[in-house]
Amino acid sequence: IDRLIRISEYAPALSDAESSYEAVLSAVDRETTAEDDPHVIHLRLAAVQCRRLLFILLADKHRSPFLLQIRANDGAKAASGRSSPQEHIINRALLSFVSNDCSLPMRAFILHCLRATPILLFPFFRSLPMPDPKPTYDCLSALAFVSNLLSEGPSVSDCVSQQMPSRADQVIPFILPSSLSKAFLTKAVQSTNAFLVAEALRVICDVLKRVEAYASTFRDETPFEFSLRESLQKRLPDIQMLLALRSRFDPFATVVDEDGMDDAAVLSKEEVVALRLCETLQGYGRVLPDE
Repeated sequence: IDRLIRISEYAPALSDAESSYEAVLSAVDRETTAEDDPHVIHLRLAAVQCRRLLFILLADKHRSPFLLQIRANDGAKAASGRSSPQEHIINRALLSFVSNDCSLPMRAFILHCLRATPILLFPFFRSLPMPDPKPTYDCLSALAFVSNLLSEGPSVSDCVSQQMPSRADQVIPFILPSSLSKAFLTKAVQSTNAFLVAEALRVICDVLKRVEAYASTFRDETPFEFSLRESLQKRLPDIQMLLALRSRFDPFATVVDEDGMDDAAVLSKEEVVALRLCETLQGYGRVLPDE
């Protein structure tokens, strides 16, 4: 697979459509570009074939020998905290995509792979790296990607459907990436940059919604659910830290620029943070009522 990945990098870029991976899986993606030199056309054609095979191995649960073997397992390895060799192989490939191609089509393909085989979320979340919580493009882009995985990826119930975990800490790896630690999220919400704070709050809110959806599968409050909420509380920023954002990002404050005019752009950012904060605090109230 590593060799397929290296060769497929010479294939024409995926189209801007997020579903462009479907064309690759159907073998109808473009094979060359108008700007191709005649001497590299053969390389392009070989790269396209490698990418098609690679995508089948990673995403086609009916034709991929790796995914067929994963589906044949009873899920005991994932529930016990271990991953199969097949999961390691696919996870390494998906992580290489994260490192080398941050385009929307490729991220959509990663999401498609995780949806097709939910058990893959365990090793992926365990290994997914995150840049330092700073107001950089890499960090904001990574947070947006994680938010998409949390809200659009396989649910916790889908991931643990084969075998019910016996401990709450066995569920946490399916809820949020290991790299999203309490220290990371706390530092992100302490930033003076409104964009970083807003993205961090969105991720926290998505985590809370994810837990809430899973907890709704229990009929009554159980010791397992209580332990799950307790484990989650150790991974999220303290609510006092969030409440402090009200004074730092006041949507009713009037910001005046050097010309003495109201700066509507800055005020807009304040409003975004305030809205995200309200939504996040509501999530804390529903999921972590004792916080």
